Amino acid sequence: MDWIGNVNICVLCLCSLHSTLFKRVAFY
Repeated sequence: MDWIGNVNICVLCLCSLHSTLFKRVAFY
């Protein structure tokens, strides 16, 4: 269960990073 929680955190981080990059690209 511990590694599943770590994977979920990584997925959330990647999703937030991807959304920020997408917003940045769309902004430009």
